[in-house]
Amino acid sequence: MKKASLILLLLALGRPAFGGETPEDAYRDAVQAFESGKMEEAGGKLEAFRKRYPSHRLYWTAGLLWARSASDPASAEKRFRELAGKAPAGTRSECELEIAHLGLMQDRFEEAEAAYASWVKTYENDERRESALFWRGACLREMGKEKEARDVLAGLLRKGRQSMWRSLSALLLAAMEFESGDSSAARRSYLDLSNEGWAAEVRPQALLGAAKSSLALRRSGEGKKLLDEIIREFPDTYEAVEAKSLLEPSAVAAQKWGVQVGAFSQLANAEAVKRTCEARGFGVEIIDKLFGSLALKAVVVGPYENRERAESAARSFRGGGANCIVIAY
Repeated sequence: MKKASLILLLLALGRPAFGGETPEDAYRDAVQAFESGKMEEAGGKLEAFRKRYPSHRLYWTAGLLWARSASDPASAEKRFRELAGKAPAGTRSECELEIAHLGLMQDRFEEAEAAYASWVKTYENDERRESALFWRGACLREMGKEKEARDVLAGLLRKGRQSMWRSLSALLLAAMEFESGDSSAARRSYLDLSNEGWAAEVRPQALLGAAKSSLALRRSGEGKKLLDEIIREFPDTYEAVEAKSLLEPSAVAAQKWGVQVGAFSQLANAEAVKRTCEARGFGVEIIDKLFGSLALKAVVVGPYENRERAESAARSFRGGGANCIVIAY
């Protein structure tokens, strides 16, 4: 074979003729940058990969990572929409679900609910369908559509096969009972959930809900017993911190207060938000936090010396459109 033909063949295979970087090497470098929290660097590498290797087997995987490396939710959504327009079905479904999540993260509940409803209808056999149903129910609740939210969540609780989403649905249904003033029904729901084997991962949350419901019903003995149980069984959780504050507010005076401005399954995403907050001059920490069985990386601005100062800071963040909560940690 002539030398020129050999070079053309090697290039067609996506491999360099005389050493250098392969497409796999380029992709691996981008992933390493992403996992190290270097979002801008990762995004640049992934964009270069997509331009250079449009027919490579990793093209769409690189595209998803490129969208996730965006510096802000609006840019991420724009990238996911761009991908979804030309992507094969598997990638398109992932893009559309991410777009729904981004709407929820930015409190665009009506838009997110419609996106989840469409996604569930389009991808009936997708294993992520139950997660989309749960988040649709959560959006309906935020929109004030209580009956529709209950219908979605109750259906998932009855028919769901994945314990995590069934558990979270049960928690949200009980919370809705409590918020509506029906502490008695909420107490029963929380206690039942705390005793379900398939809901073991949300037991601390269920116990805390049962304790608060009991206290609201002036069943102080039962409430105290449940709070003690949380502290004893789950000492390193946020629920234990709150249980201590309910039992004896002065016992948590030394706790730090902060404003949670985001919670992410991927450390790289949390670190990107952390850098944004630090650039604005805020002190920021990333802490581990459980939401049901989801292990998340929470980005917390602070600490503040007391809850009042943290609440004041949270109001300024919310004024800028951020979805945040005050926490003790």
